[in-house]
Amino acid sequence: MMQITDIFQEVRVTPKHLNDYEAIAGKDRIEKLRKLAEPIRGKSILNLNATAFGGGVAELLKTQVALMQDLGLHAHWYTMSATAEFFEITKHFHNNLQGHSGIISDEQKQVYLDGLTSSARGFVENYDYVIIHDPQPLAIIDYISAKTGKWIWRCHIDTSNPNPDTWNFLYPFMKEYDAVIFTLDEFVKDNADFKNIAFIPPSIDPLSPKNIEMSEEEVNKFLKSYNIDYDRPVLLQVSRFDPWKDPLGVIDVYRNIKYSYNVSGIRGTQLV
Repeated sequence: MMQITDIFQEVRVTPKHLNDYEAIAGKDRIEKLRKLAEPIRGKSILNLNATAFGGGVAELLKTQVALMQDLGLHAHWYTMSATAEFFEITKHFHNNLQGHSGIISDEQKQVYLDGLTSSARGFVENYDYVIIHDPQPLAIIDYISAKTGKWIWRCHIDTSNPNPDTWNFLYPFMKEYDAVIFTLDEFVKDNADFKNIAFIPPSIDPLSPKNIEMSEEEVNKFLKSYNIDYDRPVLLQVSRFDPWKDPLGVIDVYRNIKYSYNVSGIRGTQLV
């Protein structure tokens, strides 16, 4: 098994059981998953990403790693440690891959590569499958000595129109992976050439606290605690404050509703 140093932190997940999802997904789908997992039962799988909380990837892994374990896979999840400068640079990578026009300097690119060189020294890899998530640890594949198993890069962002400079810098690392996973086929550049490619759309856990049904009493309690009047219309955005979620666009819609004389039936709208 991989020898992990303090460069990486293991994320312990709460156990989950596939049978609990049968009422939602249906018995046939659950059985199909079990059959698909059977050939790799007992295989070791490492998931590596940047953070254990605060984003969609972390939310996804909390469920997926637990369900992999329930299927008989030796699935693990680690996050990486790095300097604040490293993560600030990879935030620019993240934005640029989604089309931002910013330029990453050669010095910043070197800081990124140096950070992953240090990280690569932190373990000896012998997992059957290594799944690297998003751009932060992407280039680590170039610095692993005696690499074994299959390496997979999973891209969780829209790279349909990436910043050319950032794409050209990161693309050679993507090509080193045995397989890549994107959300949609239109997120892949036309001239991209990968060994193997798959498309897996985002998923949510219908049994997580965020997604389970709430009683009317609970709903009213939360609305009251935030001074929201449930007798008036609500314009709601659920996301982090990120330019790619367009919070300013939501505010513009709210202003149009609030100040337009032509909008009927939604007077008194509250922006949440």
